[in-house]
Amino acid sequence: MSAPISGEKPHPSRKKTQVLRFRATPEENRRIRELAQMAGMKISQFIIISTIHGRPSATRRSDPALIRHIALIGNNLNQIARACNRCARGGEFINLTGVLIQLKRINRQLASYASENESQG
Repeated sequence: MSAPISGEKPHPSRKKTQVLRFRATPEENRRIRELAQMAGMKISQFIIISTIHGRPSATRRSDPALIRHIALIGNNLNQIARACNRCARGGEFINLTGVLIQLKRINRQLASYASENESQG
């Protein structure tokens, strides 16, 4: 039987009844707490998972505003693709220079968001 996924209730036969205590230096304590927080886990959960399954990957809380901006950019890309497809099907002229300008603008926006997000994380 595999370990329960984060947020799931443990199976009754897997109820955690054992208490472990160990000593750590202040630096080790700080680092364990930091890593658990970065992984979005409780300290006990982090220690169990990292000991048994290897070090869990860090998860970062995503900024809702950033997600909205990226979704809007995705919508813009879809609109550009639809317009190009509509023109191509109808045999109309496609202003490729205009499309390229818009794609470069979108690329700059995404690069800006990525660099801002990296500097905050």
